[in-house]
Amino acid sequence: MEVLVRIVRMWEAPTFLKHDQTNSLEMVLVDEKGCKIHATIQKQLLYLIQAKLIEGKIYKMSFFSVAHSSGSYCTTLHLYKPVFPYEDKDPKL
Repeated sequence: MEVLVRIVRMWEAPTFLKHDQTNSLEMVLVDEKGCKIHATIQKQLLYLIQAKLIEGKIYKMSFFSVAHSSGSYCTTLHLYKPVFPYEDKDPKL
């Protein structure tokens, strides 16, 4: 699945215990219909993606999973959010 979105806002979320370390990259996206969506990129993928993303630009996003947008940290009213998960390239069997 591919989704065309604009990055409205982007920020680094710190880890819970070490505020000087980044836990994830959080974004507010707007899709083609004008819906605002909160998206998360896990810290394991930051080195691949973060330098390529710029606020205000439009991107075609794919290869993500969808999770319920729940908890006390909700930036939009959308029920779901895309999460860009880490895929282990060297699995331990």
